Amino acid sequence: MNLPFLFDILSINCELRGLANPSGLALPSDIKSRLRHHPARNYISFPPTTKKEYEAFKEARRDYVTLIRKAVEGTPTWRWLKGLGLEMFFSLPTLGTSPHPFVGNALTDLGVETYIVGEGEEGVLDNLFKELEELEGEIFEGAGGALPSPHTPETIALAARAHERRGTYLSYPPCCVERFVSGWKEGVKAMVDSLGGAERAIVAPTLEFTISIEVIERGLSERVRIGDLDELATERLPRGFYAFPYDNFYPCRVGCPAATYLGLLYEEKLDEGLRRKFRRNLLGRVALETLEAIRYFPSWPPELKRAHPEVASFVSSLRPGDLNKLLALVEEVYGESPPFIF
Repeated sequence: MNLPFLFDILSINCELRGLANPSGLALPSDIKSRLRHHPARNYISFPPTTKKEYEAFKEARRDYVTLIRKAVEGTPTWRWLKGLGLEMFFSLPTLGTSPHPFVGNALTDLGVETYIVGEGEEGVLDNLFKELEELEGEIFEGAGGALPSPHTPETIALAARAHERRGTYLSYPPCCVERFVSGWKEGVKAMVDSLGGAERAIVAPTLEFTISIEVIERGLSERVRIGDLDELATERLPRGFYAFPYDNFYPCRVGCPAATYLGLLYEEKLDEGLRRKFRRNLLGRVALETLEAIRYFPSWPPELKRAHPEVASFVSSLRPGDLNKLLALVEEVYGESPPFIF
């Protein structure tokens, strides 16, 4: 199995955290201003509704990415990667790979995706994003310009295809790609079906929901809750942590052998200093998933709580300060607080 592209190097180096929010970058004020006021951001409030507007949006999106690429050239991270023979590749999510179930929101998602590739390998990602943009065009046509609009069965199928293509290009384990795509479709369907209320979406059997339960049931959350984080990061973590080698990557299950192998292989390729950062961020990812489970637990129906007694026991055992510890770790690793409030 080949090691995939080092998706989102921010998992081991926080310098560029905030690309999705340009005001958080340590960049000259004029660059920040150009990013904040870039024409592409106008489409967040006013999504394109015609073919002509859609083509203009695509051009603005490409220019936005180009500006970001120019902004980070010469930074310490950029120089460090160049010294390793690696290049940074930036993209904005295409319509088919955005998590939003509504076409309008998905189309104008300006969260930046960062890929790290070997010199000369940019063409592989170029081909991927050309294919994704073609699928995006089909999704836009399928929505009929009625934006924002819930995905139809046809557009859901096209978006699922986009997710599958990206996972395949990035050499993610086939089992994880298949489970992610099926979980994504379940999540979109649940959100569309729950337009009258959020309860069905909250307890939908999506991959994200399942993983947040598994990290607690497999004891990973407890290790983070009671452990000394500095000590934990000095040596190899329990195997379950390594199922999360990349930001925004979901294994098919916490114990997936293929995903765990990739995480262990990734760690081997880092020097000791970066290994500690990598382990620290694996702890942060588990903390984030734990907080997701805790967040929704009060809304679980009684039968769901009975089906997962380990989660109920973990939540009841939380001591004063435990949530603060988890929140602080997530903020340290991801450069910002979780996008929700308890």
